[in-house]
Amino acid sequence: MADRRGSPASRARDAVLRPRRASFPPALQLRLLNTAWDSRALAAAIDQYLNLLPPGAWPNWVLGNHDEHRLASRIGQEQARVAAMLALTAGGTAFVYNGDELGLEDVEIASGETHRPDASGGRDPQRTPMPWDAGPQGGFTTGTPWLPLGRVNAARSVAVQEADPSSMLALYRRLIALRREHPALVQGRFQPRAGEGTVLSYVRENDGVRLFVALNISGGPACITLRGSGTLLLSTRLDRDAASCAGQMTLRSDEGVIIRLD
Repeated sequence: MADRRGSPASRARDAVLRPRRASFPPALQLRLLNTAWDSRALAAAIDQYLNLLPPGAWPNWVLGNHDEHRLASRIGQEQARVAAMLALTAGGTAFVYNGDELGLEDVEIASGETHRPDASGGRDPQRTPMPWDAGPQGGFTTGTPWLPLGRVNAARSVAVQEADPSSMLALYRRLIALRREHPALVQGRFQPRAGEGTVLSYVRENDGVRLFVALNISGGPACITLRGSGTLLLSTRLDRDAASCAGQMTLRSDEGVIIRLD
């Protein structure tokens, strides 16, 4: 009896020719990567990007990559925590450059410390290995890595930060957990708030859930006005959760917060 499914070759051909839904990788948008790190410039860049997206388009955010200086080297460790909250609450997909979740910084590369010098002449400092633990070469390899780990970055290993509930890694994990818990942070409506000095703020709303995000882009305290009341879900300092909020609120230097509005 003939095989009605056809030969393997014909089935393979049909699989290739059968109409399928197209799937394309996202075009990484580097707007924030090259935006001055202040509240007004960031607000303008976000607004321009979101307004350029066609209906139904999926946004993405990039704050670090292998061609630019490390995020923590560009804006400092504390603001790098604020940047993490921005990237993971602005909606769509956040791309995190390997090591930014640890707060890794650029490493000074001495002459002769690389096996294959970077042809660009300046991108090696942000391309150093990931430190996993306190073992030789930070647990990255049993051999000799292409680039040195760097003393400061070695002290920011995954193992060290997993033991510290206030670490940069702990913050990223809390933010990712909040994204899973609250779809508003991923696909909710983005509603920018009028600027309040050095604070960048917006509301994410989905299915009746409203989350207010306020980011202090400065090294000094800043006041924000909450419309109504709410519950603080997370601070970038990881030290004041579940607090009730209403009216005026003071953000500490380099602090970002997420508040669920009542």
